[in-house]
Amino acid sequence: MNYVLGSDDPEELAYYNKIRKEMNDMKKEPVKKGKPLNWDNP
Repeated sequence: MNYVLGSDDPEELAYYNKIRKEMNDMKKEPVKKGKPLNWDNP
């Protein structure tokens, strides 16, 4: 999916680029597998 920012506001553009960078960084990190956390048990 490709999303496009429909504004030329520099502040919005900076925020959009920040989120895109974070998403790309998350894709590169390995998925951590382990015990699932169960918050219902004390």
